[in-house]
Amino acid sequence: MVGTMVTDSKSVSTLTPMILLPFFLFSGFFKNTGNLSAWIGWIQYLSPIKYSFSAFVYNEVLHVGNSNIDQMNFDVGLWASVGVLIGLGVAYRIFSLFFLWLLRTRIE
Repeated sequence: MVGTMVTDSKSVSTLTPMILLPFFLFSGFFKNTGNLSAWIGWIQYLSPIKYSFSAFVYNEVLHVGNSNIDQMNFDVGLWASVGVLIGLGVAYRIFSLFFLWLLRTRIE
């Protein structure tokens, strides 16, 4: 999607980490999502990494009888995470098509 937003390849190389780093920071790897501040915690809902991590943990730990999965504050389950990942993939592709359409109108 970032490649369709910017026409210069050097700008894409600098802009992509700036977009991906908040996704990593607010995905639940480094800090529990229940401890995030309300004013910045909304970023976690846009992150596909959050839902991938949630689905992975539910898939691997759900079969273990005595687990601390409730302490991780995941707000969606395994199949809901898979559904959200599919929805985010479709949404990001629609945004990419929109940015390509804008680029086409600027070129013409």
